[in-house]
Amino acid sequence: LVLTPLTVSDLPTICDQLLKHKDMEARVQAARALGQLKTEKTKVVPLLKDLCKAGTDKPLCLAAMGSLSLFGPDAEPALDMLIEGIKSKDPEVRQAASFAVGRMGAKAKAAIPALTAALKETEKGGRDTIIVALGEIGPDAKEAASTLGKLLVEEKEGGGRLQIISTLGKLGSGARAAVP
Repeated sequence: LVLTPLTVSDLPTICDQLLKHKDMEARVQAARALGQLKTEKTKVVPLLKDLCKAGTDKPLCLAAMGSLSLFGPDAEPALDMLIEGIKSKDPEVRQAASFAVGRMGAKAKAAIPALTAALKETEKGGRDTIIVALGEIGPDAKEAASTLGKLLVEEKEGGGRLQIISTLGKLGSGARAAVP
């Protein structure tokens, strides 16, 4: 079996056959494959966004979010859906959404309030992706600085502290709010 990279000519097959397949694993693999079609972002990003609508199976939504992360800033049309994912009580969904948002960089600044709220609600082990996402958004995420500062005081592990410090560094002068 020889696997070749997907092309735009594969899009109808993926959409019509694989995404509607009765087998969940086939649908998940199709969602992952869509991440390879970055040149077709105007068609693929909305399709991936639709895969995470309410009632969607979790594995399919996680695969779609993973593919969206590959589009970086070009995934901006899915930002509203990803913000809802950040607000999810499900830690896997929250992490996948936060990762995809972080890959968008500064284009994801609308997600800052949701990311900041998630920092306050998420258990220690689940915060890393959220903290990284805030750093990737950059100086626009300065409103999270005071929350990050509180976490820095609470954090006892070196790796967690370093991640918070790194993110605060990416906030530039906006990080001053982290200092009491």
